[in-house]
Amino acid sequence: KPVVVDFSGDLNDGVSRIKEAVEGLDVGVLINNVGVSYPYARFLHEVDEKLLGDLIKVNVEGTTKVTQAILPGMIARKRGAIVNIGCGAAIVIPSDPLYSVYAATKA
Repeated sequence: KPVVVDFSGDLNDGVSRIKEAVEGLDVGVLINNVGVSYPYARFLHEVDEKLLGDLIKVNVEGTTKVTQAILPGMIARKRGAIVNIGCGAAIVIPSDPLYSVYAATKA
């Protein structure tokens, strides 16, 4: 059952909606496919604070909170799978100064 959430918005509200949507369901597979990046390549000191905050909030905190919401049911049933969609940037350009924070959040 797909649930669409804007992870740049209120994470707690989004996670609550996900919990409500899956209540009573046996979630067998969770696919974390959330992600945001810079609109164009830039050095760390050129990235504004809001974009940095959103990048970390969406790519790290969003993925973590959704997993935290779904995992207890999987543990209780002693089965389930979690797939975190990363990015080639974490491998290909981890030291590229133009995508340093993005690559770190998608590693």
